[in-house]
Amino acid sequence: AVVTVGVGSLAMGLSNICLQYNSIAAYQCFKLLCAPLSALTYSLCRVDKVSLAMFASLLTVIAGAAFIIVTEHNLQITLLGSLVGCCTTVALTMDQVLFGEVARMEGVSGMELQRAIILYKGCSMMVFSFFVETRLEFPIQRRLANVDLYLLLAIATTCIFAFAINMVGTELVCRTSATTYQLLGSVKTILTTISGWFYFAIAPDVMLPQAAG
Repeated sequence: AVVTVGVGSLAMGLSNICLQYNSIAAYQCFKLLCAPLSALTYSLCRVDKVSLAMFASLLTVIAGAAFIIVTEHNLQITLLGSLVGCCTTVALTMDQVLFGEVARMEGVSGMELQRAIILYKGCSMMVFSFFVETRLEFPIQRRLANVDLYLLLAIATTCIFAFAINMVGTELVCRTSATTYQLLGSVKTILTTISGWFYFAIAPDVMLPQAAG
């Protein structure tokens, strides 16, 4: 449990730092690397055997999603950002693989395991955000103190969606694998892109490369 909390807290912290040193497109590309890395981890640990055909299919899906991300956003990667991004990829993969395997080993559901560790992860993230991310500054708290209703509504909406994603995500990792979880994240990218075509009236010269991806 201690290792699960530690790895999970490290993964969340590195994800936030990764967004500080990389563009959103670069961050999404680093997250895409979690899928082949998790499949490789399962194979090396002899949890699941990954065939060459399966691995090739996996890389094809990831390449298509990466193509969509690169054509949609301004991809910016620096040397420091690359190092932080690679560390984030490893931490996220280890967190998801470890979470699923611990739940199966203990015979508990994803929500039961999440309930056992979420308080400790939350406390560690609060300490991390205060001392590392905001450097003891509280810009959001000051805006909330001035009754910023728009920000309060945005935070509340984000919390609702985050809670729903955590409920589904934890059960998915426990019932399937971290690789399946990451592949569904690629499907989310595709669905978001398609809906964006109609909502924002994307120009054909941008839409066609994304459709090819």
